[in-house]
Amino acid sequence: MYRCILVVVLCLTAGAGAVRADAPFPAHRVAGNTYYVGSQELASFLITTPAGHFLINSSFEETVPLIRGAVESLGFKMTDVKYLLASHAHSDHVAGHAKLQALTGAKVFVMAGDDDVIESGGKGQYLYADSRWAECPVDRVLKDGEEVTLGGMTLIARRTPGHTRGCTTWAWKETVDGKSLDVVVIGSPNVNPGYRLVDNADYPTIAADFAQTFAVLKSLPCDVFLGAHGNYYDMLAKHERLEKKLSGNPFVDPQGYRAYVALKEATFRKKLADQQAGPIDDASAAEQLRKVGAEVTLTKGVVTGVAVKDLSKFTTNDFETLGRLANLKTLSTSGEALNDQTLSYLTGLVALEDLSTNLAQFSDDGLWQLTLLSNLKQIKFFHTSLKRKDFTGRGLAQLASLKNLRRLTVAGCPFNDEGLAAVGKLTQLENFRTWHTYQTQAGNESLQTLVNLKSLYLGQRLRRYGGESNAQSLTDDSLEVLSKLTSLDTLTLGEQKFSADALIKLKALPNLKRLELFQVDVPAAEIERVRAALPKVVIDWQLVTAEERAKLGRLLAP
Repeated sequence: MYRCILVVVLCLTAGAGAVRADAPFPAHRVAGNTYYVGSQELASFLITTPAGHFLINSSFEETVPLIRGAVESLGFKMTDVKYLLASHAHSDHVAGHAKLQALTGAKVFVMAGDDDVIESGGKGQYLYADSRWAECPVDRVLKDGEEVTLGGMTLIARRTPGHTRGCTTWAWKETVDGKSLDVVVIGSPNVNPGYRLVDNADYPTIAADFAQTFAVLKSLPCDVFLGAHGNYYDMLAKHERLEKKLSGNPFVDPQGYRAYVALKEATFRKKLADQQAGPIDDASAAEQLRKVGAEVTLTKGVVTGVAVKDLSKFTTNDFETLGRLANLKTLSTSGEALNDQTLSYLTGLVALEDLSTNLAQFSDDGLWQLTLLSNLKQIKFFHTSLKRKDFTGRGLAQLASLKNLRRLTVAGCPFNDEGLAAVGKLTQLENFRTWHTYQTQAGNESLQTLVNLKSLYLGQRLRRYGGESNAQSLTDDSLEVLSKLTSLDTLTLGEQKFSADALIKLKALPNLKRLELFQVDVPAAEIERVRAALPKVVIDWQLVTAEERAKLGRLLAP
């Protein structure tokens, strides 16, 4: 059960520009006529009857083909889906509604509070103002406790607001082997990063709505515990038990339901109390953080800087304390304890300007949480996600909404050409540095969209996992691309054997003032040729030593 709690962020990506890639998952019977037909991360449920079927959640448009494949793999027809329902109006649950409705011809029923959002294609959401999808007409607006009946099956819509204004928990009964089972699909009880529970002008009733939600959830009888994301109810582990044909139905988990609701209510109460209490006492916070190894800078009695060289001693309480430092401007961390979940505790650092992380274990999907730190001017990622073979840096594209972000560093991690394409969307950048990643020369093409870039630092690529060879990221061909970055005034290149003719191409840069070449193996006479061709550019270069030349040869070897 508790493994699902550690994968919180996938429950929090809705409507925040979340990366939409997802994997198929085996369709399976949950209980009676209730089937799972969702993807690996996004839950959709098919409830079948002789008169047609209910379908809860369409997920993203891109997920609709996965849902169709799952439904048909069970032997059912999409055209038999009569009612299309939703858990809540965030993009990862309803962006595919229009496409799925067109595919099935189903009637669309939505809880009051979420109906306008779905009809308008995302307009009117709390917090996620920029999230949009295809508009979908709503055939019936539901109220709390209303029933939807088809073919002898009745689903009850319970309004459980807070996560969204019309968040809906669905409940119904299944009969298995003559025994009646209460099925509950929780809409979402999550207080997302960035949610304001106090003094919220956009959603003034949010705290009361969450309180109402937990009252409703605690009142519901539940045997079969399900949710809008599979990780709410530990779907992967339960499906594994199902595949092994162990005794009993793993989805019958009333204790797990009660524990989950209790945990989420405790989380809500804690966040509400923290926000009601206002900013933390900085002196006490500084003392607490120093006890776990942090270096803390106090300026006129408030904490403005924190540096943590080893996060291994940090507890959840320490992360929560760190996240309440309202005047924190600089934060530097090192350690794997900073990940998608613990990052969620830091999303209230609205004054933060400079963030540096080393060894953090972020997913691409989890990076969206940084968009809540709207004052960020500089981010440095060192050795990020080295243990995650799924990290590419594609999630960095979401940082385009950080209008103050000017400087970005990505080094020593599995960042690749897909990640560099994402960086290419960050047109606000003035300074970008990257080295020892998995990008190749081809990825450099993406830099041409950075029209405000003044300073660029490019080092050589690293080999992939296990020493597997991959194409170099800096070659003579790279200089042809770099010569088109006309906004540059400073360019730093490293770890290559450039030809003088290639370097001379940089004379096409009208604003270039400084060229720094580190561990670049070029004969001194050739460097003089380059200096002569670029007389207005200061060129910083040193002849490599024999040891550096040998090391460079190993790095550049195919």
